[in-house]
Amino acid sequence: MFPQQNILFGYMDENGNPISSLGDKVKVNGTIRYPVNKDVYTKCFNDNDTRKRSTLQAAYEKKEDGTLSLYGLYPAKFLGTLLDGADTRSPLDDYPVYRYADCLLLLAQAKAFLGEDPVEEINAVRKRAYGEDYFNAHPEVQYPNDNDAALYADNKSVKPDNAGAMEAVLKERMREFMVEGKRWYDLRLAVMNMYWNILQQKQPVCFAIDKNTLTNNSALKQTPGYESSGGK
Repeated sequence: MFPQQNILFGYMDENGNPISSLGDKVKVNGTIRYPVNKDVYTKCFNDNDTRKRSTLQAAYEKKEDGTLSLYGLYPAKFLGTLLDGADTRSPLDDYPVYRYADCLLLLAQAKAFLGEDPVEEINAVRKRAYGEDYFNAHPEVQYPNDNDAALYADNKSVKPDNAGAMEAVLKERMREFMVEGKRWYDLRLAVMNMYWNILQQKQPVCFAIDKNTLTNNSALKQTPGYESSGGK
């Protein structure tokens, strides 16, 4: 984690304004945050998704020719509270435990488990994120349409397409609840879903054999499905 003031005040926002001049609204004095991988900003959100800039703030480096180059990102959520008369923020934010969007996407996830269509719940969340007018006019952002290969190319955070309802729910929860402490649990639930599918097919759930064990015992064969991983 890094003190944001020491790092960010040498950089600009996307309009070329020095971050140090943006005033109390985004003032980062006293905040200590994790830096965020740039791909999360450029490849996880459609540019018209309002969650992009309400979740993450971009810091740009101004080059000699005056052009801006994306330098890094910092979370825009839970920046702390600037108390009256203070010049640094205090970590006094109220963190939401559950929001209405969480209720919708938990229901969507339950439907995905049951093989039902979560279109209503996912699109309710997306409509809010894009605004009703934009959402209605652009079917490409409506579920099950979210297959922008350029947006997701070379991005390890998401698959290049929905790959089924569960993957669509995972992507939506990633965008909606980023920095809210839910991602680890979402991924664990996704793995449980994968194992459930295997059990439904009456196949045993087996782990890979680690590389050292395979090296030390040539009589062993890697568990089916893990051959290309080398036991990693």
